[in-house]
Amino acid sequence: MWVMLPIITDENSFVAITTIDASDYLDTYKELTVHMNSAPANARIAFRHRPYSGAYYWFCDDVTVEAMPSCLPVSNLSAFNYAVNHFLLTWTDNSNSDATYTIYNMDDNSVIASGITTHYHYVFQLAPPQLSGLNPGTVYNFGIAAQCSPGDISPIRTVSKQSALSVAEGVPYNTGFEPGQDVSWMFANDQNGWCIGNATNNGGNRALYISNDAGQSNTYDVSNTSMSYAYKTFYLTSTAYTISYDWKGNGEGSFDYLRVFLVPSSVVLNAGSSNGIGTTGAPSGWIALDGGSKLNLQTTWQHAQQTVTPNLEGGYYLVFYWHNDNTGGGQPPVAIDNVSISASSGSCLIQFPYTENFESVTATAYNAEGNLPACWNAHSYGSSSGNAHVVSGSHCYTHEGTQSLALTCGGSGDTV
Repeated sequence: MWVMLPIITDENSFVAITTIDASDYLDTYKELTVHMNSAPANARIAFRHRPYSGAYYWFCDDVTVEAMPSCLPVSNLSAFNYAVNHFLLTWTDNSNSDATYTIYNMDDNSVIASGITTHYHYVFQLAPPQLSGLNPGTVYNFGIAAQCSPGDISPIRTVSKQSALSVAEGVPYNTGFEPGQDVSWMFANDQNGWCIGNATNNGGNRALYISNDAGQSNTYDVSNTSMSYAYKTFYLTSTAYTISYDWKGNGEGSFDYLRVFLVPSSVVLNAGSSNGIGTTGAPSGWIALDGGSKLNLQTTWQHAQQTVTPNLEGGYYLVFYWHNDNTGGGQPPVAIDNVSISASSGSCLIQFPYTENFESVTATAYNAEGNLPACWNAHSYGSSSGNAHVVSGSHCYTHEGTQSLALTCGGSGDTV
């Protein structure tokens, strides 16, 4: 599907202002800002829909037409969270290179930060005096305005974001669910629910498994229908990741089974709700990590591995979902061990979270094998004004300008 936003003076005259590739907008609303420096007299604004296979309809809402200010507002404003009390705002800069930015807490109209010179992103920790406390899983509202010159301030653009329910884990990540490795796993449990315990394992002493007796045994009540989730938050970019895990579980045909997904962290996972999960496929926006089909009828340990690339950067849950009906089934239910997430060979990524230094960003970089740690500081990041070659040890590359910075992983030539 292509959507054309033209200025038209008659039904047969279209002057295209912009086009939208539907693949960038599927399944979610996304803000689009179009600047028109001039328009013919008596022109009308129209939306033209050109369908293609798989996208026969589209939705448009909250259309605003206003005089273009001398200081243009930002567009594509988004918010991400990495930890319980950290947020990252990103935006597209439409103003001049000398503009600075002010970020507001729209819930009480207070200023979070001002005089920001980065033209792409800003990281901040929400804590007093910026906010009087920050509650996990709470929606907060932010605004940003550009100041192009003294007294010339753009309109405010706003975005809402729910704070994280748990700390987002960095990548690479490995766990055998041993003590100290099982931090921040969350459960939405039904009658037969997830737990971490020592009733079974595939190496070490512990594993993640379904139980009907609080973890004393890896057994389930076949007469009680259950839909339960175990999940953990990760921050992922649009790069390739290899995700693997060991599993076993008997269950029953198409009725008692395991499904595994990457799920946007905006999704609410409730015990007793399937969220549209079936024995095959995946709900819209979810990424199946089980080959696209249920896993069951295996009483010995199996190894699963899949390479996937998220479409969008942001927070994701790694989700293990157990479903059973009430018409019987075979013991034991599912168990999980030795979970791993790593960047695929040839990829380069940044390990989060950021530091609390509001003037720069500090992160740890890894190559695809998960080694060669390095630190870097930059006022912005993303493309190509400078390249920092990653070396082992404590070396830091500092770029003090406001242009974008590309980070090159040691020896690989890959950039972020």
